[in-house]
Amino acid sequence: MKYGIKSLCSVLCALLIVFAVANTYAADAPTRVNVFSTSTDWEAVTDLRLRQYDIDFRRDEKLIGNTGLEIYILDGFPCYGQPDKTQMWFGPGNATRNNIRIVCLYLPEELKFGWRVATRNALQDATTGILTCPLSRDAIVDMTGCVKGKEWKEF
Repeated sequence: MKYGIKSLCSVLCALLIVFAVANTYAADAPTRVNVFSTSTDWEAVTDLRLRQYDIDFRRDEKLIGNTGLEIYILDGFPCYGQPDKTQMWFGPGNATRNNIRIVCLYLPEELKFGWRVATRNALQDATTGILTCPLSRDAIVDMTGCVKGKEWKEF
């Protein structure tokens, strides 16, 4: 019995040390943030119905530039982007790639996009900042009314 208690105390002390060290490292570990939407059921909490819209764009060659402009819809109440339709590229000479489809409780007066200058075949990369664009009741964005907001590095 004499050795049993000593052994038990040694094991307990070792476990306490292990837990203390583990907690120290756990506190320094980066926290993962969930990038997916909340689980809030917008239809249930607003009593409005979601509808799907394909967004049309009226081009602005000055905004698009000589290289091209890539945009990504930024989700936010009352709309979110459909997973496979969140990115679009506009290029010189009326060139485009992809389209944007959103699901909304109602059409807002404006949409926000992440934007960057990019060529047609550019690999996906970080956007430059926020682009705020007016949205008509017919789900048309007139790009001449878009305003470039802050760049991400300014936040």
